Amino acid sequence: MKNITNSNTEIEKSKKLIGYDDLFIKFEKLYLNKRLPKVILLSGDKGIGKSTFAFHLINYILSINSKIPYDKDSYSINLNNETYKKIIINVEQNFNFLKCEKPNTISIDDIRYLKTKLSKTPLVNTSRFTIIDDIELINLNSANALLKLIEEPSDYDYFFLINNKSNNVIETLISRSLEFKVFLSS
Repeated sequence: MKNITNSNTEIEKSKKLIGYDDLFIKFEKLYLNKRLPKVILLSGDKGIGKSTFAFHLINYILSINSKIPYDKDSYSINLNNETYKKIIINVEQNFNFLKCEKPNTISIDDIRYLKTKLSKTPLVNTSRFTIIDDIELINLNSANALLKLIEEPSDYDYFFLINNKSNNVIETLISRSLEFKVFLSS
């Protein structure tokens, strides 16, 4: 499907995380203590780095045991990191990225394809992550298909829903998520 892609210019150019140190540490602790919510809704103004934050956290988690892990000291992605390289060329099995660039661009077929991908057990017994950007633009039919997927995620699956506040998010999606409102102070 055209929307389930990992090779995205936004991901490629987001090598440094700025202003999210405290939130990163909190989410890291939640994950390491096996308490990270399965469905996280990050809400805030467009362009403040919510997707970048989710991507950096996911890169950190997926590369914890790598020879070249995520650079947590500087909150930067190491360009030699294997997880990053796999995501960029769209072969990382534990990462999915969907972007709803305008209303109705994520179809029911896209959600079904994602469901098929997530129905398979990962080769390596590790966490799997899906970022859906601009969740507020998803249509009702696609949202209902997504609800069935996020209501009972597997032990492996985590979802980051990114709300850029251009429209209202469908209420049932909000009710199935733990919402974090993200603001950047000057």
